Amino acid sequence: MRILDSIKRRYGDLLSPSISSYRDYISLKTEHRAALLGSIVSIAISIFITYFSWIGYRFELAFLLAVSGVLLSLYRVITRVSRALERRKGFVEELPFLVFMASVTAKTGVELIDALKFIAVHDRGGRVFKYFSSLSKRVINLSRYISIYDALESIAGTPRIVRKAFLNYVANIAQGTGIEALRSMGAEMIRESSRRISRIIDISSQGGLLAVMVMTTAPMLLLGISSIIGSYIALTASILITMMTPLIIIAIPSIPYPLRPIPTITSRIYIMLKVLAILALTGLYIVLFIPLLLPSQWLIRSSITLFIPSLLLIALGLVLTTVFISYIRSVEVIKDLLGDAERYVRVYRTLAGFEVDRYLKRARLSTPWLMSYIDLSIRFLMEKGEIDPHVFNRFSDEIGDILSKNVNRILVSLIPLSALLLQPIFLSQIMVMMHAEGLYTFLLSSVSILASSLIVSKVFFGEIYNTIIPGITTAIFFLISPLR
Repeated sequence: MRILDSIKRRYGDLLSPSISSYRDYISLKTEHRAALLGSIVSIAISIFITYFSWIGYRFELAFLLAVSGVLLSLYRVITRVSRALERRKGFVEELPFLVFMASVTAKTGVELIDALKFIAVHDRGGRVFKYFSSLSKRVINLSRYISIYDALESIAGTPRIVRKAFLNYVANIAQGTGIEALRSMGAEMIRESSRRISRIIDISSQGGLLAVMVMTTAPMLLLGISSIIGSYIALTASILITMMTPLIIIAIPSIPYPLRPIPTITSRIYIMLKVLAILALTGLYIVLFIPLLLPSQWLIRSSITLFIPSLLLIALGLVLTTVFISYIRSVEVIKDLLGDAERYVRVYRTLAGFEVDRYLKRARLSTPWLMSYIDLSIRFLMEKGEIDPHVFNRFSDEIGDILSKNVNRILVSLIPLSALLLQPIFLSQIMVMMHAEGLYTFLLSSVSILASSLIVSKVFFGEIYNTIIPGITTAIFFLISPLR
């Protein structure tokens, strides 16, 4: 019973960030009942088909019905778990920057509470603190009737690490050591966040390079033995690579939260571009797999049919690349903003009157999350009055150190990108050397190149929606392929 209670308690803690109201809590119970009932019915039907029917392939059909039925029944629960994990991760990533913003001008020890009140009013829509914005409003509303400590303790859905940090902070205020605790907590958290960003960059780059190497060497080996074992091994490998690619892309870490781009173009336009990118990539996969259903290979030998999806990918990628270039340029804007703010504080010992809006106007299409954070931090510091230049220099140095990692991320991601551009050449030459110029070998090479391109695009741009890399690599392969 203790083990069961422990599992139930941990599962409740896992799902708590996804619960927004009492009505949502009631719907959670309904979702679990529906998932349990649907799973039981699916398994029962599969058992009935297995033992009480005489249709062909009944075991395969029963297995398919059982798996698909259980997954469909658990869809709402899985979606809720995913949302809870996303919120938990968001809280953990935002916490160091919230504490650091409050600790810059720690003079009374209650600056973190002031920061919560500030973002509850000024961070409308959660543009900067997407998760703490809603939490801060609930904390401030409850603190009108009960203490901050009790408000933090009573709010459900807050990750344990966040609640522990705030409760320790409130306890230090009660002991009269709030200033020292806030300063040390802010410095340690922002440095740990910087170290975590470095780890994410290294893992992403190494994972991208490893994926390109595997996607290059494995098809080369399979192309070499396909003439001995049979070309169907190339077809099997193509299907496996296609199925594994989404899992590999999910496993590759995304751009660290502070360096994540925030498009300033209309959200509908950006969403439409993403949808077009997915449709173009899907269209290319369809063009590659359709010849398997045809008696001839005329689609493979038709350069027009192959080049249309590649050209569409390149054209769409160019549009999204302009957004990425704007994101890179905004890094220089941030450096100018921090430098001018440092000089302003050195002269006036305050940020009151500093025109931060003119720097934001220079970032047209896309900016890092860090720029919006700096904007909000400067407006918070304006309200705090006098600022010690040395304290603001510490703020500028820590943010500048994180910002420099963005340049390092792009430079490091050039390594898997360079290896990727050589992959079409290697595979096309292997096809010629091994006399492996059939439909299945061509499909294996194309799928491997496309999968590697999507992975490297995730590493370099932070998302697969920018299709310029898949478009260029597939176009190169179609140009030099022996089947063109």
